[in-house]
Amino acid sequence: MCRNSAYTQLLGDVLRDLGYKFKFLSTEILTDKILGLAAFLRQFAPDLSWGEIVRQIRLGLAKMFALDDLERRVQFFRPREIASGFVDKLWSEANLRIDGAGNIDALKRVKADVLRKIERTPIDPTLRPVRIATTGEYYAVLDPFFNLDLERELGRLGAEVHRTLMMGQ
Repeated sequence: MCRNSAYTQLLGDVLRDLGYKFKFLSTEILTDKILGLAAFLRQFAPDLSWGEIVRQIRLGLAKMFALDDLERRVQFFRPREIASGFVDKLWSEANLRIDGAGNIDALKRVKADVLRKIERTPIDPTLRPVRIATTGEYYAVLDPFFNLDLERELGRLGAEVHRTLMMGQ
């Protein structure tokens, strides 16, 4: 059984046991890729055109991939930066600005601007940080709250972190 199905079943059972009455919608039904996702999302926005729903899906996916690309650079620069915490501020800026990008062109501009700032981060070129790969269960690896912000802490301690799983995969 897929872990997503197990979580879905467990969550539904717990909520029902607590007395909640609801209709549970799960993404496990999305076997038709982007069109299946569009049909799923249309339930929540029946007044939007199919074209607009597909545009928003594409924008959401593009944002996810842009964040993955920027995060890889942050993971490289974090252990090498001279002023500790500078690249983390850029990462926070990236998240806010990418969230606010309303279309693909704006997203490309934001990504390029933040990437330029990251690449200009002063680093110590003589450092050769130890490289650590993180892998594991999807939520444990990707959620900083769940994993106690392990990647950031390792980076601050001087390790270059390589995550085997990115959001866009």
